[in-house]
Amino acid sequence: MSNKNSHKKSAQKPGKQKASSTSTCLYRVLGYQPLSVDMVAQTLKGLSIQKTPCNISIRSAQSETAVQLQTGGSILAIEFEAEPNFDLVAAARRGLSLLEDFLSAIALVHGSTFQATEPLQVARLARIFHAIA
Repeated sequence: MSNKNSHKKSAQKPGKQKASSTSTCLYRVLGYQPLSVDMVAQTLKGLSIQKTPCNISIRSAQSETAVQLQTGGSILAIEFEAEPNFDLVAAARRGLSLLEDFLSAIALVHGSTFQATEPLQVARLARIFHAIA
């Protein structure tokens, strides 16, 4: 005996295909650069570093100009997309690599050298679904 319901195939109407989607996650990595980045506090949107679309925010580590001149330091934040199952340690490594490349580009233009950026925080912010037609 066979069950008639077990042999039914899912029927789709011709011309209508089920839209599939992929997902990524948005990650943010904060880093501390011991040397000052000579830029006004700002967010740079729409950058592409290592073929990775990202946004970078820069601000002084100190709020007062006099203290900033004495101690230096900048806080850098980068947001980028990666696979949803990306480990946070791997995301931190990826974010710091992107920040180092960004600082290398600044060093080429301005002739300044930077120290290694220290990680402060890494977070998975949101899951992003991309529809594929």
